[in-house]
Amino acid sequence: MQKFLDALCIAAATSTVAKMSANPTATIEEWRTACVNLGLLDKAKNERSAESMFGNYRRKLIAANWIACNTELAWVLP
Repeated sequence: MQKFLDALCIAAATSTVAKMSANPTATIEEWRTACVNLGLLDKAKNERSAESMFGNYRRKLIAANWIACNTELAWVLP
């Protein structure tokens, strides 16, 4: 779970999206790309499996109250 949070932090650090309530923010696609770049997801191997895994970790991070998301953006909570 920590690695997916790290990927969001990396994506948010380089994102041009405005911060959400002063929290680092990235688009969902920027976060997904960071996950692929870190080797957490392999979309070339099985896109459906990668999407399922990404959604699973996104829900876990939200449930842990580490991040928040809407349909387009994700941001790290303090």
